[in-house]
Amino acid sequence: RQARSRASPPGAACKARQRPGKAGSAAAAWLRHIDASQLPLRRHGSTKVKPDRAFVIAVFMLLAAYPLVAGGYGIDLVAKIMVYAIFALSLELLVGGTGLVCFGQAAFFGIGAYAAVRLSPDDGPAALAWLLPASMAAGALYALAVGALSLRTRGVYFIMVTLAFAQMAYFVVHDTPLGGGTDGIYLNAKPVLGTWLDLDRPLPMYAFILVCLGLVFAFLAVLRRSR
Repeated sequence: RQARSRASPPGAACKARQRPGKAGSAAAAWLRHIDASQLPLRRHGSTKVKPDRAFVIAVFMLLAAYPLVAGGYGIDLVAKIMVYAIFALSLELLVGGTGLVCFGQAAFFGIGAYAAVRLSPDDGPAALAWLLPASMAAGALYALAVGALSLRTRGVYFIMVTLAFAQMAYFVVHDTPLGGGTDGIYLNAKPVLGTWLDLDRPLPMYAFILVCLGLVFAFLAVLRRSR
């Protein structure tokens, strides 16, 4: 009987914790509200936050309208920023999507650029229809070779292996005639797509880069949601 009198019912501890004043009750209610707000994320097994579509659309609309108020220097500057935005999206897919910290991403970007110059003729512009896929394939082939070897490692070893391959690519294009040495190589004429797209003019070049940025962003968004 004495042991029974000392034993407390199952909910007594919870009631005792809820007895303190209004501050304790408010804190408990706030914690319950947080737990309830996190239930949908736990139920679906994902904690990623969806991007604000309105904000993304507004940014692309501003980029599309920017050439109407900007000069030649501003158009060229924003075009370069969009090119590096595409590069940053590829890095976000690798680091943010898979958790693989890669220090060799710039090598793939550079190999594609050097391939575009080397495959272009010296006496005129190349056709964009085959030059763009060929340049992408050159960077992808090097990425395939690097990935086949570096994915056998983990952690800091993966980082160092990708960095080593990036340095190898750098010394090949920097210290050999293939990449023009320290002076680099230059594209004599920008590629064209038939008679209606001449990338040698600023506005078509800007529009083409903006379309590519939108396509890459949409592709990565669909790819992330397909998991």
